[in-house]
Amino acid sequence: MRSGVEQNAAIVASKRHELKLFPNLQFIYELHMATIEMRHLAKGAEICEDFRTFSVNGYTDVGPIKDRSAYVGEIDGQPTDYAVLTKKNLTRAFNQYITHWFYPYKGKFHPQMVRGLANIMGLKPGDAVLDPFSGSGTTVVEAALLGLKGIGFDISPLCVLIGRVKANAIHDLPLLERSFGDISLELQTKYEAESWPTDIWKAVADPVRAFDLLARLIAKSDEARRGQDFETRLIQNRQKMLRSVQLMKEGCDELGIKPVTAQLEVGDARRLPVQDNSVAGVITSPPYSIALNYVENDAHSLEALGYDLGRIKDEFIGVRGSGMKRVALYEEDMDAAYAEMARVVKPGGKVSVVLGNVIMQGDELATVNNCIAHCGRHGLTLIQQIDKLIYGLYNVMQREWVLVFEKRA
Repeated sequence: MRSGVEQNAAIVASKRHELKLFPNLQFIYELHMATIEMRHLAKGAEICEDFRTFSVNGYTDVGPIKDRSAYVGEIDGQPTDYAVLTKKNLTRAFNQYITHWFYPYKGKFHPQMVRGLANIMGLKPGDAVLDPFSGSGTTVVEAALLGLKGIGFDISPLCVLIGRVKANAIHDLPLLERSFGDISLELQTKYEAESWPTDIWKAVADPVRAFDLLARLIAKSDEARRGQDFETRLIQNRQKMLRSVQLMKEGCDELGIKPVTAQLEVGDARRLPVQDNSVAGVITSPPYSIALNYVENDAHSLEALGYDLGRIKDEFIGVRGSGMKRVALYEEDMDAAYAEMARVVKPGGKVSVVLGNVIMQGDELATVNNCIAHCGRHGLTLIQQIDKLIYGLYNVMQREWVLVFEKRA
């Protein structure tokens, strides 16, 4: 006969934790990502027949799943940390919770995918994660929430401003709240008398002014793209932004999360000011600038900030040249960028690149295979390739690939 201790152990082992996936998961690649994430967060997790749940035995420590998972929304009926955070949302879009909605940046990263990749890559609190094409700052925001040191660079000063406010405004919330009030007439008078700053960094040195500047740029975008009234949208956006930062703080306090301050600077992915072998991982999505001219797309904001579009576009990857010369320059620049990623990541560290084949003048270019070849030459070995559908009938690009590389030791 078994002892009482053995019988109790058998009872615990026979119990199963039920891990329920988020209801918004719709695509095969998301289930693929969730399955790989479970391998890293809960060994022995098994997907159930409904393809909506995983289960693990009663001995399994589900703490890491609760704290970190991007794809599990409930554990034994209780919400995960990410489920709580995604409810702090003033928009109708799942991936626009807390500050992720700030600024209508085209081609935004999905926060859920970034979080999932951080887990798949095995990144731990305190690790440094780099995004050399930081764009609207999704990677650094998710890094902050996971206890990672987010480092972002972008050639666009607009992107750096967006990322800094999205990731770091939570640390300046008391100051923002003290400066906030009924601003309709005050702001209108102030901004009519004040030109847009020609030196963005003098503006963003003050977190209150950086916050207000981004609110103005969102309103400028609403005016330019949707024909909406600038002053009305400025007031509404600023109020919505503050409430979003407050919700971010509420969520972090509720969960015991201490977000890490992100480092974002204007910088060139081809020449990163980062030491060799110094970051634990890279999570990025390179620009689709052959097909999408980011300078033209955000021209209204860049011009409002006082930048010369003709001059600044020469610094952007994929914007120089025309026809096949433009493609050749893009691949040359991207080869340099992948070399930099390989240089700065630690041996054994991982680099995640989300990329699709660019469509140019109706022809599909081999952007993904070129990426794999570039990375291979620089000591990055492809260990994971996930086919990702891009939802939307009118999108020119219908597929991307999530590529995970490992730096050879």
